[in-house]
Amino acid sequence: MREAYEKDKKQYEVVQLRHILIAYQGGSSPAKSGTPLPPAEAMKKASAIVGRVRSGGDFAQVATAESDDINSAPRGGQLGPVKRGMLPPEIEFVIFALKDGQISDPVRSQFGIHIFQVTGPKTQSFEEAKQGLAAQNQRQRFTEVVEGLRSKAKVDFDPKFFPPATKPSGVPGAGMSQHPGVN
Repeated sequence: MREAYEKDKKQYEVVQLRHILIAYQGGSSPAKSGTPLPPAEAMKKASAIVGRVRSGGDFAQVATAESDDINSAPRGGQLGPVKRGMLPPEIEFVIFALKDGQISDPVRSQFGIHIFQVTGPKTQSFEEAKQGLAAQNQRQRFTEVVEGLRSKAKVDFDPKFFPPATKPSGVPGAGMSQHPGVN
């Protein structure tokens, strides 16, 4: 397990993530106001918000006031701890490139336009990652055992339960099963 941890140590990076979401027409998130903005206007609004927080505006206050994410807005945009593999690649790429406290440029996704802030980036220690590594190792071993059994298995049908199909001669469709889709 230690070898797997050392090999993929980057996979154990964790950040505390906050975001502000601006809904746009065609995105899957609804707007608090009821009508999402056209994409270009939503991007313009997101860019203005980035300017506000980068020039000293409190991210949590701005998220509470402006974010269309009804779940995280009341918590100042807090999404909680995030590690690699939890989010779509285009978002993950942006998040894990940010430094502690840095504000992202607007990022468009299927949900809306996001403004991200990460805090407290850290790499889980081997001890913190050990339980997940053990579970992953167990799943991998289980899959290998099942695949090994499957590849060696020989299937015999008991003729008492699965009688051979009969084909009466001279009848169109003869030999067809009584069950649709089964021959």
